[in-house]
Amino acid sequence: MLKKSFFGLTQPWLNYEKFLEPPKRIRQIPPPDTVTYFFNTSFEKTTDLKLNIGDLINRGEPIVLKGEPGGTQVGTSTGTVAAIAPYSGDLGRRYTAVTVKVTDKEMRDNGFAACTESPDIESMRAYLSGAPGNPPLDRLVDPEKPIDTIVIDATDNDILIGTRQYVLKTDFPSVIKGIEILRRATDIDRIVMVVPRESFQGYGHIGAEVLAADLKYPAGNPYLIVSNLLKKEIPSGQSFEDIGVCFFSIEAVASLGRAYTEGSVPDNKIITFIDKKGAQSLAAVRVGTPVADVLSAYGVTLNDRDRLIFGGPMTGRAVYDVEHPILANTDAVFVQDRESIPYSSDYPCINCGDCIRVCPVNIPIDMLVRFLEAGLFQEAADQYGLEACIECGLCSYVCVSKIPIFQYIRLGKYELSRERLAEAAND
Repeated sequence: MLKKSFFGLTQPWLNYEKFLEPPKRIRQIPPPDTVTYFFNTSFEKTTDLKLNIGDLINRGEPIVLKGEPGGTQVGTSTGTVAAIAPYSGDLGRRYTAVTVKVTDKEMRDNGFAACTESPDIESMRAYLSGAPGNPPLDRLVDPEKPIDTIVIDATDNDILIGTRQYVLKTDFPSVIKGIEILRRATDIDRIVMVVPRESFQGYGHIGAEVLAADLKYPAGNPYLIVSNLLKKEIPSGQSFEDIGVCFFSIEAVASLGRAYTEGSVPDNKIITFIDKKGAQSLAAVRVGTPVADVLSAYGVTLNDRDRLIFGGPMTGRAVYDVEHPILANTDAVFVQDRESIPYSSDYPCINCGDCIRVCPVNIPIDMLVRFLEAGLFQEAADQYGLEACIECGLCSYVCVSKIPIFQYIRLGKYELSRERLAEAAND
């Protein structure tokens, strides 16, 4: 799976995981005792709440925190609201976390069933924004950034992960139905599905153009898909939506298809679980389930200085709370034993050039990292391509000095955004 020169003199090659045949059965994680939902608003701004402690939430019922458009999650279990509290996420992200105590008697809300005859974007946003795969439905209605191309991404976003490949190979009728629903609800003409190259054949008339991404990491990175397959360029500092492109994971599209086929909101998320020995397996788990329940189902115990990661080994992000829920976009849970965690250091760059040779967008990373270490974030963006980085993690992987370059870059982008917000507030 992973190969690189012992001396770091040649470019490493990494292949995405290939599940040539999906497993006949995947592990079913039992329904949890509590579920937690994250709302993308800080706790301090949650005034005029429409939700209170003790409120009953049924499975499939929209959970409206304040009532603003797009501010809805949907219950994945029946229960009562036990807590509404702040939650600090990765790189300063601030959420309002709503925790629900699950009751023994499950009741399902049937409101969505009435919406299935005539798909429209507003009912989809109300019921399906938090469905497995996390469909980015809000981005389709932004008048400032009209979308002309939807990309359905069937490539997994890191090595060792097989979640999207599993959906591609086992739930394709739902994907076709989801494509139909997107067309009916949005009138967007161009829908493109990107699949791993070895899966390119056999899709026929599915209502979408099919393109193949290489099996070599990071060919499935959205930025490289836009550049290499769509033949579009993204100006530095802009988003996909700025150029009219919106990405959906294939699981998100399958969720839309299942919802309109079955008349109910799907809530089981497919994840790849990678244990301390690197063994991979697939599991189905309800959105909102604490990751502790997943660890328990696999019999995995976290010891001091073990690492728990949401995502894969190249771009995954550490989680420090076993009560952190499985989110709608959680494709993998990765557990590293403390003895196998690659060390990082504060050794200076030795100018070996490996990071430059491996970078898929040709950033002079050796210079970039020096400016980031010095806190010169705007200069790093202006002179050395900070905002052009696609965050694939290859630079950290090959670094001889074991500098955590990937984390420096992510932190640098975050600090740059804070500086710009502060400047705008002072104008």
